[in-house]
Amino acid sequence: MNRWSAVISRVDNGYEVREYTGDEKSELVCEDSAGDELISFESVLWEMLDFFSMGGSRYDKERLVVSRQPGDKYGDTYPTTEKCHEEDDKNG
Repeated sequence: MNRWSAVISRVDNGYEVREYTGDEKSELVCEDSAGDELISFESVLWEMLDFFSMGGSRYDKERLVVSRQPGDKYGDTYPTTEKCHEEDDKNG
């Protein structure tokens, strides 16, 4: 049986994501961005969609996406999501 799991932890500079596939482990850090407290968690959500292969494609009947929208009472533009980066020690 192929088992996979992910553990998300809040750290000082963002979120640490540990992903496990069988006996393999990888670690990512989704860093906070100055002036945008949502961007790091938005990156975590995109990473989870990708890791668990739940995002689908543009050709699927339906797919999951992470969507950022302004609040009901606020109408301003917002930045694009930055990707998480892998830690140096993937199997440690």
